[in-house]
Amino acid sequence: MSSFTHTPPSLDGNVFTADSLLQAYLKRHSHKLDCTSATQSPLQQPSIATTTKNFDYRQLENELRNLGHLAATTLPNLATIAEKYPPQHIAYDAWQNRVDEIETHPAWKELLRHAAESGIVGDGYHYRSTQYSRYARLVQFAKLYLFDAQCAVVTCPMAMTDGAAKLMETQEGLVSRFREVYEGLISKNPKIAITAGQHMTETRGGSDVSGATETVALHENNDDYKLYGFKWFTSAIDAQVAFTLARIAPKGSTVDDVLNMTQEQKKKIPLSLFFMYIREPETNKLNGITVYRLKNKLGTKALPTAELKLHGASATLVSPVGRGIACISPMLTVTRTWNAVCAVSKMRRIIHLVRDYSTKREAFGKKLGVLPAHVQTLARMSVEYEGCFHLVMDCAKRIGFTEVPDSSSEELRQNQELVRILTPLAKMYTGKVAVPLISEGLECIGGQGYMEDSGIPAILRDAQVLPVWEGTTNVQALDVLRVLKKHPQAIMTLMNRVQRLATKGHSLHQTPTCPTLDDMLKSIRETLLKSLKELSQYMEQMKQSRSSDFVEAGARGFAFSLSRVYILALMLEHAFENTEYERDLHAAHSFVRMHTPLVNVEQVDESRRKVDQILAMGEFRSKL
Repeated sequence: MSSFTHTPPSLDGNVFTADSLLQAYLKRHSHKLDCTSATQSPLQQPSIATTTKNFDYRQLENELRNLGHLAATTLPNLATIAEKYPPQHIAYDAWQNRVDEIETHPAWKELLRHAAESGIVGDGYHYRSTQYSRYARLVQFAKLYLFDAQCAVVTCPMAMTDGAAKLMETQEGLVSRFREVYEGLISKNPKIAITAGQHMTETRGGSDVSGATETVALHENNDDYKLYGFKWFTSAIDAQVAFTLARIAPKGSTVDDVLNMTQEQKKKIPLSLFFMYIREPETNKLNGITVYRLKNKLGTKALPTAELKLHGASATLVSPVGRGIACISPMLTVTRTWNAVCAVSKMRRIIHLVRDYSTKREAFGKKLGVLPAHVQTLARMSVEYEGCFHLVMDCAKRIGFTEVPDSSSEELRQNQELVRILTPLAKMYTGKVAVPLISEGLECIGGQGYMEDSGIPAILRDAQVLPVWEGTTNVQALDVLRVLKKHPQAIMTLMNRVQRLATKGHSLHQTPTCPTLDDMLKSIRETLLKSLKELSQYMEQMKQSRSSDFVEAGARGFAFSLSRVYILALMLEHAFENTEYERDLHAAHSFVRMHTPLVNVEQVDESRRKVDQILAMGEFRSKL
């Protein structure tokens, strides 16, 4: 009998040194180009150009090379072990005392240690006062991008930790009030570092926390309260602290009053934000918390996620009364950006594995890497990933620009507006793209990619949570509509930036004039300008429409169209400023061909909505 063996795909010991896109992106951001002319051909070197250094790329390169080695070797091995030995809920001790201990494997604890030491949270804060300054967030998220792909999703508690630190910074007096907690959240020292949870989702579930939250807070004294409620989905229950939402009971209420409040009574009370310790600092016992069970999920198996009952949990009011939703907005900006970066990280990992496997696996007498059908599939995957990379990193760096602004108040305003619109776009687009792209990558590897012990199925399972966590695709699309309604200037700022990039007239490097490249550039520019016009026309239709159903039905199409247009503009910008102009222009042009038309919003009138209702609900319509 002949043997059946395959040489497995390899990460070659370092995922940073193999990542030319990340290197090129960081190199071009490490310096700033000043040109005397904005009208030259993009295929010609500006006659006078000077550069100023934003940060020392060589120093950063050393950090990322070390992290790239860790991410290619230690992290996947630890992730495999942590997945094999998932967390356990120990409800009672040997003497029938309720203890609710959550036991995690040492591999999970090692992953948490590496996460802290690598600075995937801390660098976003500590690096603000270093040479990286306003690029601290870009550096932080570049590290996260390298770290996340195969780490048993230890990045979930780290995302919430970053979000908690950001929230504390934005609430006046909160950092000084809980200085030790804040320092622990951003620490790179594993002996000091702590993690945070977000206890938001309740029994009725979903992203509608304002309507679904039933937890009630009973006043004790000053800002101290006791919380009563049920948290249906709480990730990272092994964290040390958490932020949660609750409704403050009317003055003079008792515990019995709180427990007997109806759903309608609770709904009339606006939400406030609270800080709580998971365990009492003095006794290390759970703080008025009963763990009902750990969640059995499709993926993220090593991540302890639980259902909790709060029965008199001590908490501190940290928002103005009734302003809880508004106060968690900065936290959501951070956690949604983490979600997007992790999506791109997983896309990059599967592409790396497929590329390497394509040099080893043979079919029909040839290496996969030269078979036309395989090459076309992988090329399209690569272009899609590159577009997502640019969208996410642009969002990440602009968060940093809002935290460490330059001297221009106008530049700060524009970056704040861009972050407001880019956050839901990046989270929505990358989460939705990641799952089919990773599935395609698994298919490219074939039957071996379907085997659990290859480690590849875990990437796909873990990616499936990305379109769900921090708000589903439709929730993000509706958030884009809210931005359009409440902050229309944010979308106009984005579209104005696309306009500038579409008409940009210079590049960093010398590239010979080539008719084919000229034609591609002209086509890309025309596509961008045409798409801007179509977006403007649709926005005017939404503005004039009196039907909220018409607007909401087109939300997803509009948000994806806006994402694609901005991605193409960013890919064009990268081609101008990178040294691989021809290759990058081909990538941008391929993106156009893959997504023509860029603006694709189905206009759904009343008759079409009725048809959709029939098709969507079928025989279940009578139950609505």
